[in-house]
Amino acid sequence: MKFGSLCLAAAVTLSLAGCGTMTSLTADVSSFGQWPPTRPLPRYAFERLPSQQTQPDFQARVEAAARPVLTRKGFVEADSPQKADVLVQVAAQARTMYSGYHPFDRWDGHFFGGFGGLWGGRGGLGFGMSFEPPVTQMQVDVLIRDKASSQTLYETHATHRRAGGVVESLMPAMFDAALKDFPAQAISPRVVTVPIPEVAKPATPAAPAPAAVK
Repeated sequence: MKFGSLCLAAAVTLSLAGCGTMTSLTADVSSFGQWPPTRPLPRYAFERLPSQQTQPDFQARVEAAARPVLTRKGFVEADSPQKADVLVQVAAQARTMYSGYHPFDRWDGHFFGGFGGLWGGRGGLGFGMSFEPPVTQMQVDVLIRDKASSQTLYETHATHRRAGGVVESLMPAMFDAALKDFPAQAISPRVVTVPIPEVAKPATPAAPAPAAVK
């Protein structure tokens, strides 16, 4: 048990240290739909699927990560869904793959629950014979539909792969990548690079204090 705990701690440290040096995020983005050119950017409200309603705390964090990006794109959040012109679904999902035995691969549907599925809760951690850090694929999804007609107006997905585990603070940058070209139609899939806000960068773990000299 002690040996396994040390391995887990080492993997987490590698993950945090690697992300602490990141200044930008690169994602594969696929977008579909064409925003009507004559339609003004409307008032919106978030819409939650039944699976997302079972995880309200996590879903609130996903929406909080997407909200500033929607605001920068000109959307205005309505006071209530009844006053919204469009409904916006946001979701997140992740897959962490560990080298070694195949059973240690897992799909994390909790971190980003939703119509695309993202990250964190189900499944156990495991290590095979190799102690290389895991590789994680994180994805965010945005679906915008007209409230009156239920017509889908825009759909976009951003996928980011990194060595290490899930880093939830990267969600705002991932939503930024997903909506970077909105409302213009863009080639899909495409590679998009966006800066990571300073507040979103996980801190690099501090070095342990030196032992006192007796």
